[in-house]
Amino acid sequence: ASDVYKRQPYYQSLLCFDIAMTDMYPIQPPLCRFYSYGMRINPNLYDTGHVCLSLLGTWDGEAACEKWSPVNSVIAHIIQSMQALVLTKEPYYNEAGYDHFMGDPKAVKFSKQYNEDTALVRIRHMMAMADNPPVDWRREVQQHYTSIVPGIMRRLQAVVDGGQTPPDAAASSSSASGGSITADGIVLPATPGFIAALRYHLTLLRQQYVRITTQWKAKDAELKQMRKK
Repeated sequence: ASDVYKRQPYYQSLLCFDIAMTDMYPIQPPLCRFYSYGMRINPNLYDTGHVCLSLLGTWDGEAACEKWSPVNSVIAHIIQSMQALVLTKEPYYNEAGYDHFMGDPKAVKFSKQYNEDTALVRIRHMMAMADNPPVDWRREVQQHYTSIVPGIMRRLQAVVDGGQTPPDAAASSSSASGGSITADGIVLPATPGFIAALRYHLTLLRQQYVRITTQWKAKDAELKQMRKK
């Protein structure tokens, strides 16, 4: 992954969307729903599953390139917009008009707090998805969770232990906050309250990881036995 994607609160997160093309496509943009599990993980991704994006017609974009074009727009543009405009390093500034306050001391504080809150919501979201994955993505969710979550836990534990990150995920400068930001979008030094909450969330995540991966392995072994018969 590029350094840009590493420095945001959603790095290595698995986010699932349903995209449906109606009879009016491509005259009108497709419908899009986010698997939120009742959590608002980003200003543009509501807890109801609503996706706020000008290209989808769910937000009024100012520039013509931000709006859906029956001639030029395709599904790939929606995904690119998600990556570039929604899943940003400091999503606090995604709120309408908040970008004008970049650099303001109060905004810097609020942005840091938003990233810390998002780090916790992200853990709860990935746990909810592991327990109840989208039907069409069950195998992909299991593979992603099994292979990626240990690294996420290791990086976040490093923040708990000393507010730093392992060498392979070193912090870099954040232009808006003026501080350093970890691979998972946490602006250092992290606040004490967040460290305590993160420690608790990591305990829950580790417990789930042991439980659910054991269940998945047992289920896979059972299916293999059934195939042999």
